[in-house]
Amino acid sequence: MASIVERNIAKLGNKFLENIEYEDLDYRGFLGETKSPTIKDGAVLVNDLKMWLQSSRGDYYRRWTLGGYFDTKARSFPLNDEGAVKLKEDLQLTVEKQFPSVEVINLVVTPIQQRRAWKISMIVRDRYTGVYGPFEAGVSVPE
Repeated sequence: MASIVERNIAKLGNKFLENIEYEDLDYRGFLGETKSPTIKDGAVLVNDLKMWLQSSRGDYYRRWTLGGYFDTKARSFPLNDEGAVKLKEDLQLTVEKQFPSVEVINLVVTPIQQRRAWKISMIVRDRYTGVYGPFEAGVSVPE
């Protein structure tokens, strides 16, 4: 049986989750007068993830090995269906290792051979707040 303290903590936690309103600046910066540079809720969750995935090694000051997943690892898999399976597995494990509070809900990796690129679509969820965030990217593969 839950104590009064445990019940109150649970109520407080639920109240906290009802009032979550993430807000951040778009990782691409200010895009023009017609679009606000601020992003909210699920977009904030994936903003940090996007920056990390699309960064280059050395972009993080004092953490030169961090970042660069698309820059290095995604391009190391063969651009075919078998490579897509391996890339999907590696990407999911790497994201969940680098971002313990993020759960990958859905991940689709598609090779686009005529453009020498990967199409990556992902939906993630914040384990603490339950906020969902979508992410989609194309990663070119040099010959």
